[in-house]
Amino acid sequence: MIALVMCGGRGKRLGMGEKPMIRVAGKCLIDYVLDELWFCEVYCATTKFTPKTESYLKSQGVSVVRTSGRGFVDDYIEAIFSIGAFEPILIVSADLVVLEEGLLLRVAEKYFEVDATALKVVDGRKIPVGINIVDGYFYDVPQDEVEFVTDKVININTPKDLMKALCSISKRKGGE
Repeated sequence: MIALVMCGGRGKRLGMGEKPMIRVAGKCLIDYVLDELWFCEVYCATTKFTPKTESYLKSQGVSVVRTSGRGFVDDYIEAIFSIGAFEPILIVSADLVVLEEGLLLRVAEKYFEVDATALKVVDGRKIPVGINIVDGYFYDVPQDEVEFVTDKVININTPKDLMKALCSISKRKGGE
């Protein structure tokens, strides 16, 4: 499976610069995502809005695909086309804190268990959390989709989200 980490947003809502590079509990947000993708071939999609992220990823030996920065969907379609992938693609936002080790692997396993070409991860209120799987053959057309529900992902969009992530990480580390 290929993982495509979306790292090209402007970060306007949070107002702290490039979100993938924001440190939470001593670790960049992008590293929380990359640590969970050990089972995939990983590509990161960057844009002109995220030069520090792009430089950091390249220094870590991560494959980078530069996209136009027109928006999330346009950029992931552009990146998939550029990669030339014809298999399931796990699309993950770079601004997530995954609070359960192995969660992304469980999401991938669920995708292969169901009879659908797409999977969307949502929270308990049915709000998308920034993790999807699409079929690489049909990435640019609507797909039949199933949902995977979890409360173990925090999408960092606001200072409140950042505090929630920090508190959750601190609790988890205290319980280890």
